[in-house]
Amino acid sequence: MTSREAGQRWVAPGERLVEALRSEITDARRGDSLDPVTVVVPSFHSALYLRRAIAADTPLFNVQFLRLEDFAETLIGVDDPRPSLSRLRASEIIHAVATDESIKLPDEFTPIRGQEGFQRALHRTLDDLDAAGVAPASLDDSGW
Repeated sequence: MTSREAGQRWVAPGERLVEALRSEITDARRGDSLDPVTVVVPSFHSALYLRRAIAADTPLFNVQFLRLEDFAETLIGVDDPRPSLSRLRASEIIHAVATDESIKLPDEFTPIRGQEGFQRALHRTLDDLDAAGVAPASLDDSGW
């Protein structure tokens, strides 16, 4: 693919992306090979994949892979003392809660509580509520 703006490079996913990132990291470190480099990625999984793929042939030092959400929070200066929760960890928590029979869910959800689609929908709903700024305390009074 071709660039749309100066300094922007579009490449196909897979090995071409890994090679392009290796090249960009090398270019960013022309002045000092130990300079810190931050790579913004869409997800925790892509960060793991890219880190391993790039480090497979050459050592990788002082390179941070940052999820887009975490990068945005850094830019706006979110001052939350709690550690950020990865989407993977949040998904694990939702799975544990949804499949725990000791946790009372509304009767309509009981037959589907173990289904992956229900858990994904619940995760999306919670993400949407968080993005909308709905306070968790307001949900506590809803009777759920």
